[in-house]
Amino acid sequence: MHRRQHRCARHRARRRVDDAGVPVHGPQRVLGRRPERAHRLGRGHDARGVPDPPRPRAAGGPDAAGALHRRREVTVRRAAILTLGAAALAAAPPVALAATRAKTRTVSVNDNYYGPSKLIVHVGDTVRWRWSQDATDVHDVDLKSAPKGVRKFQPDPLAAGQTFSRRLTRPGTYRIICTFHESEMRMTITVKRRP
Repeated sequence: MHRRQHRCARHRARRRVDDAGVPVHGPQRVLGRRPERAHRLGRGHDARGVPDPPRPRAAGGPDAAGALHRRREVTVRRAAILTLGAAALAAAPPVALAATRAKTRTVSVNDNYYGPSKLIVHVGDTVRWRWSQDATDVHDVDLKSAPKGVRKFQPDPLAAGQTFSRRLTRPGTYRIICTFHESEMRMTITVKRRP
């Protein structure tokens, strides 16, 4: 037989009808009905590989009551998670607002004075000292006294155009001086609790 004739004969052999009357075409093949191989097809398939029809929704079984109970558990669990999420969101705005209320106050460092020399801020606010462009001398910001538990700070001496910032987290009175001009350059910062 020639190659072409062989293919045609093989092709014709595949075009047959299985026992159920379903035509089989091309590379498809009919699965045999051997019950011993049915376990290889997977759960819910018969020996020919055809899936079992789905069970009607109303049809119960031994697990019907258990399925309803599990569904209620999932619904209760979801409701609990949503309630906790809503409670967390309700608590979040005061925390977020407290963070957004913190302000930055700027103090200018000029030749022989701080401007302003007295400042009132709230807990969590930041004070930024900005050396004036007109300042010709070198100055620093030395914390002489502060509320109990506050670490003292003193940056390196800075000049025109530079800045130094410090966040004040404890209520009380902070006294600042310039170590180069102690008699003239003094300032007081009063930190109050937030209302």
